[in-house]
Amino acid sequence: MKTKSILIIVFLSFVTNKIVGAEAKPSVKGNTVQNSYKVRIFSKQDIPQLLNIIRSVRAEFGFDSKHPDAQLIEEELNHTFDIYDCNGNNYFVIENGAKIVGGGGYGTLSDKYKDICEIKGMYLLSETRGLGLGSILLQHILQQAKSHGFKQCYLETNDFMHGANALYTKFKFRILDKPLLAEHKWTNRYYLKELE
Repeated sequence: MKTKSILIIVFLSFVTNKIVGAEAKPSVKGNTVQNSYKVRIFSKQDIPQLLNIIRSVRAEFGFDSKHPDAQLIEEELNHTFDIYDCNGNNYFVIENGAKIVGGGGYGTLSDKYKDICEIKGMYLLSETRGLGLGSILLQHILQQAKSHGFKQCYLETNDFMHGANALYTKFKFRILDKPLLAEHKWTNRYYLKELE
């Protein structure tokens, strides 16, 4: 199960980098379009919409049934609610009316780093990219993580995800020389942010 969890987190991090990073420009305060969207806590009833979004985005970026890890990722997706419905983990959706257009969350990094959370699974539908929603979602996640008692926020990505790296830089994440946990083949850029 641990291997499966790593795979889905890495996949969703990849999607975050590809999609959220694509709109790393500053958002316009009071933007009418942005005001039509709201962020709320993830619920079990959201699962069908979320899975459809994730599968759609996954296929768009090459994570379809032909991907080597497709079966593991699919199995993990079916346990989405169980993963985030536990102590120290929170997941949020961003919606326009009754339509969910994306989501993202955080969870405790490890027992060794109990004061540090990790950003997990941010993604947005293609038609909502470029509206500043990634910034809104990330800001909400950071605020909630801080209120939950976390002191720092960690994330992993890749150096070729230029837009995502720009977004994290904008939010004052600093680059680390090495990962806080064991190094693996999926990522090569590591960030940490103080939750002030």
